[in-house]
Amino acid sequence: MKYVLAEDFPSVVFFLKHLLVERIGVDPKDIESVGNSDDLLSLVGKEEYRNAFLLLDLSMPGRYRRLVLVKELFRRNTSLKIVVYTAYNSAHLAKDLLQQGVAAYVTKGSAPDVLITATRAGLSGEKFTDPSLNLSAAALANWYDLTPSEMEVTIAICKQLSNQTIAKLHGVGPKTVSAHKRNAMLKLAISRETHLTAYLYEQGLDYLLDE
Repeated sequence: MKYVLAEDFPSVVFFLKHLLVERIGVDPKDIESVGNSDDLLSLVGKEEYRNAFLLLDLSMPGRYRRLVLVKELFRRNTSLKIVVYTAYNSAHLAKDLLQQGVAAYVTKGSAPDVLITATRAGLSGEKFTDPSLNLSAAALANWYDLTPSEMEVTIAICKQLSNQTIAKLHGVGPKTVSAHKRNAMLKLAISRETHLTAYLYEQGLDYLLDE
């Protein structure tokens, strides 16, 4: 099996390699490191990386990051075993990535033993979530009271697109866009449109702006 460390900080790469070799028993010859999401995507598309194990930082240099990066990785290689190791302490992001198919999600503020447990889970085909993240509470957030259309309009507004542009992109009229925006703001208990972006960041949903 190939092991890939997707991380752009050399000190973290050193730590991860040491962990794989000393605590998991991986042969150093089977470990490869890459510090750019574009290079990573090229690498995992190769035949010899089928069923590879990937320790993934979500914010390396390159075109893709976070949820968009994971979607693109699985598009190129559906057999990857991915353990996310990230500074993003977002239960919403963890929930979405686990639904996409990642094996585990660990924050960089957690103890090494948490990452070791996650790595072993990923290698054995099990799921693992950092215990510091409350996925159950995240699932109850009022964001999920929105309809898919209301979510799409809210995200588009936070990307500073006009109502006319949003309407054209989604094939609806400007009045429909305004209605979705109004309903979303009521459900989120937000009185001003300018506060929508702050809401996404405060809730740890800002990764939705990447797409």
